[in-house]
Amino acid sequence: MEKLILSGNDLGNEGIIHTSSCLHKVDEIDLSRCGCKSDGAIGLASAVCEQTEEIGSLLLGGNAIGNRGMDAIASCLYNIKEYETTARESWGWGITKSGKKKMEKVLVALRKRRTFDFINDTSEKCGTAGAELNVVGCRVKIPTGATDKEVSLHVTSYYGTEDNSDQISPTLECRPYNTNFQKEISISLPNCFICDQPQPVVIKCSNDGLKWEDVGTLVHKNEHHHQFTTTHFTWYECFSLSRVLCIDKRVLLLSLLRQITPKCFVNSRIPLRQTTRKQNKK
Repeated sequence: MEKLILSGNDLGNEGIIHTSSCLHKVDEIDLSRCGCKSDGAIGLASAVCEQTEEIGSLLLGGNAIGNRGMDAIASCLYNIKEYETTARESWGWGITKSGKKKMEKVLVALRKRRTFDFINDTSEKCGTAGAELNVVGCRVKIPTGATDKEVSLHVTSYYGTEDNSDQISPTLECRPYNTNFQKEISISLPNCFICDQPQPVVIKCSNDGLKWEDVGTLVHKNEHHHQFTTTHFTWYECFSLSRVLCIDKRVLLLSLLRQITPKCFVNSRIPLRQTTRKQNKK
């Protein structure tokens, strides 16, 4: 584990941005009281987002980065293992009450991520030639010419088994958030339910994993996947508009994951046992 401790050095924005180029070489970095302002925080956050693996910790206490810098750091907390420690220092960032509330919302979303039963992710460099990212049944396909520069893309799928009977797909998180593409990209989410007859399905997206809005509809005909197109990265889920379902979510989810990747069960909180189908009462 490599540590980089630069606290108390007057690096300023330029020094902070220059230092961020070595994030891939360290696991813990202390930039407390380094004269970092909002522009330095934005550059640092961008570098954190581009890391293909989580960094251990990032300390920024005593830097007056303000609300603008806080927004940037909040957007990269998902890629910091000890994000609670980073957020705890936000009292010294010179942010307003609204900024503190926004940070708390981000923390709520991040804490929720840790409650899912199965989490898997992947990352890929994408240039003008396009790319395809696959993670536990979820697929994101970016066509040629969708971006004119090379970007690091991260996709995470979340499978839960709590009784949320209207959600019929895993939750898919695509980062960096609000990455815009010049062409439509295709997203395919596995179907976690089967039904007796075609049912309407609504596609929802969220910028923070908390507040969701409808962005389109599909017709569920017992296909294995729900496929739709978009032009930007964010959170996505599919929900049923009907409760006419004929199999228990837990049962089908376990079956689906066994088919896709048995390795998902290594750290599962769900015991592996024989399951039986449950028919809907008509």
